[in-house]
Amino acid sequence: MMMELDFGATSVLMVGAGRVAARKLLAMGDLPGTLRVVAPQFSAAFVDLLASMATNIDRSVFTAISQRDWLESQGDVARVVFDTRGKTVELIRRAFRDGDLDGCPVVFATSSDATLNGRIAVAQKSLGFFVSDASNASSGNLRSVANAKFENLEVGVASNDAVPAVSRWICGKLAEQVSPALDRFVGLCARVREEAKRVGISTRDGAWDQVLSSNALALLETGDDELAMGEIRRCLL
Repeated sequence: MMMELDFGATSVLMVGAGRVAARKLLAMGDLPGTLRVVAPQFSAAFVDLLASMATNIDRSVFTAISQRDWLESQGDVARVVFDTRGKTVELIRRAFRDGDLDGCPVVFATSSDATLNGRIAVAQKSLGFFVSDASNASSGNLRSVANAKFENLEVGVASNDAVPAVSRWICGKLAEQVSPALDRFVGLCARVREEAKRVGISTRDGAWDQVLSSNALALLETGDDELAMGEIRRCLL
């Protein structure tokens, strides 16, 4: 079963700040409530993506983490903390320490060291929390899903240790098969279900099977949304 996590108010730790970490961050769609990133080096791709996501802040905050500073500096541990739209971002340039897991129920182990990623996965799961291991999907308990969103429907594809680009390609192929009528069908079903809830009507046993076997979708494909809505109501109410 696929489930979607809302990172909006969640503390997330990323170990590693390279290409894979950038891809995971992009997949979130928005910054989590608190983002802590620990890595010996920060890639230009990751810094640029973070800068594009951290809107409504003084751009000078990124001066301390410019590409040259973070890619070439070999000095002491660097740490930058800033606030964006009420969300906290903490960037720490050093090797991972076990204590970095504290207070982060969601962890993305995206370092280039497979052994380290595996150790982080074991430690995080022992705490009863979520972890994604970029080196071995089966060692974590949180997997990224390639997805395509429509107005009322979302298509997702997950696979075991497959190349992410392949999963995204498969998802795209499936998304091409989603017709506007099917998307509207999902939306109309949701509307009728809410109508039933408002008037205190419980959906009858097998009612959804009747909806799916009805001609409601066929009516939507011909553009007759009103008759389709009537069919759905007949089955559910």
